[in-house]
Amino acid sequence: MLPIAGDAPDAKAAATRLIDLLGYDTLDTGPLAGSWRFQRDTPAYVGLYFKDQREMTAEDPGGTVTAGELRTALAAARRPNP
Repeated sequence: MLPIAGDAPDAKAAATRLIDLLGYDTLDTGPLAGSWRFQRDTPAYVGLYFKDQREMTAEDPGGTVTAGELRTALAAARRPNP
């Protein structure tokens, strides 16, 4: 499950089709303004997909993330102070 965000419905549909062809599901997180919720250093960023989130290594085969897990991680995101 991979998050996508955007302001253009046609572009999000095209991205969803491409990601589907690559074998992944998408979760539409809404407009582009909310895409910060899955940027670097947020709970929904790369670490969510590692099996051992305490010790992320290249040898970790990764794992799947459900829509519910992704939604929880997105909801836990906090904007960093500038």
